[in-house]
Amino acid sequence: MNNSNVSQTKNTHFDFVDLLKGFGIFLVVWGHTMTPRSIYIYSFHMPLFFFLSGFVHKDKPFRQFVLSKINALYIPYLTFSALSWMFYLVQMLLDRRLESVSTHLPKLQSLLTGSADNGGNNPIWFLTCILVVSIIFLVLDRYLKHPAVQCGVILGLSLIGYRLSLARFDLLFQSDIALSGLVFYWLGYSIKKCNFLQHLNDVKRRKLVWVIVACEIIHIATAYLNTRLAEIQRVNMAGNLLGNYFLFYISALTGIAVFLIIGYKLQYIHVFNHLGMNTLIILATHKPLLQVFNNLLDGYVNTDTRLYGFLSSILAIALSLLLGIYLNKKFPYIIGKKPFYQLFHKTTPPISH
Repeated sequence: MNNSNVSQTKNTHFDFVDLLKGFGIFLVVWGHTMTPRSIYIYSFHMPLFFFLSGFVHKDKPFRQFVLSKINALYIPYLTFSALSWMFYLVQMLLDRRLESVSTHLPKLQSLLTGSADNGGNNPIWFLTCILVVSIIFLVLDRYLKHPAVQCGVILGLSLIGYRLSLARFDLLFQSDIALSGLVFYWLGYSIKKCNFLQHLNDVKRRKLVWVIVACEIIHIATAYLNTRLAEIQRVNMAGNLLGNYFLFYISALTGIAVFLIIGYKLQYIHVFNHLGMNTLIILATHKPLLQVFNNLLDGYVNTDTRLYGFLSSILAIALSLLLGIYLNKKFPYIIGKKPFYQLFHKTTPPISH
């Protein structure tokens, strides 16, 4: 594939975005098998998803935009929250952990609070969080036209998000985390808007290599320094645990820069691009699958090794993809593949994504 231009279709589909999403979702799954969790992976993998979501942001009329996001994000969140809640309830009953059932039942309220507190499948927190981020950004981008003002407001909101993280104060629909993730979303959108990546085509390969090396050194150094200074095991955006404000953003942004440059130049690796087009189903199903594997194999193999984690990650992703094929065919309305309101109004025009 020719790297001289951003590969895209008439629908503004970017191959390298799928590539990076696929790589990112593999890191998400693999990261959930590691004990202890990887400082390196957690320093940038979720910021990368916020960034890529901003890169593909499309301006639409407010009502159409919100409906499309509810369809693509909140409806799948409801689906997998309910299924996850039932999965963990059945598991408790099978294990005869009846004392846990009473504390599990109230977790159904997470369907309305967007907290992803369903018993164990917490990765779907990202669905409600990115829903909030995208709507906030749409409003800011529409009413704050001056770039400097927009930048200042977004940085101000990130400081509010950081203060909320220090206070351990949670908002509905992961809105506290959304304020921190908004920076990455805005940067992704801004980089696409100014066609920044196309300038990489004019940079010699040797210079790009030096940029990658320099960014990666800064990324690793600040990621580990952050854990030391903040006395945390790792950054964890799901728990709004960021460590030092400046080190968190420097580490995440340099990590994103490294893989953005590499992904842009490569554009296409079939396996990762395929994963990138199926990130939602993998995100929403891999955690219960990994738990099933652990329950079945614990006592027969050492489930704490990196090799087991790597192999179980591949298997979980493969089964997630198979499940995705089935759900796409049989139940597209409940996983965001078709507009949910078409179930009730067959003549309603479809939501464009």
